[in-house]
Amino acid sequence: MAWRGALAELAGYSMIKRDEGGKDCFGMHRLVQETVRLKLGRDHVEAFVGLVLAMIHEDCPDYDEAIKTMYRWHRQMDQHLSGLFAFTEQLWPKTDQIPESIANRLAGQINNLASFYQATNRLAEAEPQMLRALAIDKVAYGPDHPNVAIHLNNLAQLYQDTNRLMEAEPLMLRALAIDEVFYGPDHPEVARALNNLALLYHAMNRLGEAEPLMMRAFVIFEAFYSPDHCKVAQALNNLALLYHATNRLLEAEPLMLRALAIDEVFYGPDHPVVAIRLNNLAQLYISTNRLLEAEPLMKRTVEIFIDFTRRNGREHPYLRATTEYYGGLLIAMGESRERVMARFAGDGAGDDWGWRNAGRKGAAMMGRKGGHGKKGGAAMGDCPYNINIMMGGE
Repeated sequence: MAWRGALAELAGYSMIKRDEGGKDCFGMHRLVQETVRLKLGRDHVEAFVGLVLAMIHEDCPDYDEAIKTMYRWHRQMDQHLSGLFAFTEQLWPKTDQIPESIANRLAGQINNLASFYQATNRLAEAEPQMLRALAIDKVAYGPDHPNVAIHLNNLAQLYQDTNRLMEAEPLMLRALAIDEVFYGPDHPEVARALNNLALLYHAMNRLGEAEPLMMRAFVIFEAFYSPDHCKVAQALNNLALLYHATNRLLEAEPLMLRALAIDEVFYGPDHPVVAIRLNNLAQLYISTNRLLEAEPLMKRTVEIFIDFTRRNGREHPYLRATTEYYGGLLIAMGESRERVMARFAGDGAGDDWGWRNAGRKGAAMMGRKGGHGKKGGAAMGDCPYNINIMMGGE
């Protein structure tokens, strides 16, 4: 009770304020933060930052849990983490000034926040955080450490998301080389690097180079994990996309169905990773003129991405493309553009997320029968969801 009374008194003087996100959470005024920092002295501040990072590390969910819950923890902690990281940047402007006891956990949590930004389409915010995490661990561990490979891989995926493919390739090749030396050729971390490089080559239309990498990644994942693990589903999905791109449709379909079945159990039926699987299967059905089978899959895809957007307050990177494409599919099946526009109007979607362009763009994309461009009609790899979240200190 005394503690709560003290907090209430501080709030009365506007020195702290209650956060909207939780009844027991308070934010401290920046002037108060600076005063405390100056009063504590550098040694005590370093101890304080180390304690806070240790607490964050204990509370932060692991990779699978973060993905399953669509980064709920990171949404709640976003403002606090970004404030802490900005404070550490003021405290240690150069990465070689960061104490060794703090560097690893700091880099790990910066990386995790950047991954959250990437997954929620905040790419401009993600890049400087990824670059800082990479710089910290390069100083802490040297350029050939697997932590550095993780940062290189994540930065490369961000470059791929922003269509900077030529910048992404050397980073992915470097990450793969580090992991092969550190772990050996048959480790799942190597499979992750192989998979990411293969997806990049697929995006660059270097399909002949992509296929052996994807197959090797799949063999490693299947040997290491159980057959119903999300990593196996990821490898199945990406291999199926390559089969689709090379017109091997009969080989692609069973892989997509198996990947979808795995991920519906692993993530739950309404997760964006499941939406990606649904979309890819729908593209395959459209390619074989099975529009009636494709339509419910595309509808469910759009609904999941809309739900994700509402939960996070950030538009999902694939929402507009899938919305436009679904509108084109409905028009190709005989619905009028007016009826297409009305479908989601009652749900509040309206024109906000691509329905305005459903007739024009979507119908044009349908004319390409599921082509593999970056926008609508595109088959989807797992980026940005299969980001390797590194937990600092592990």
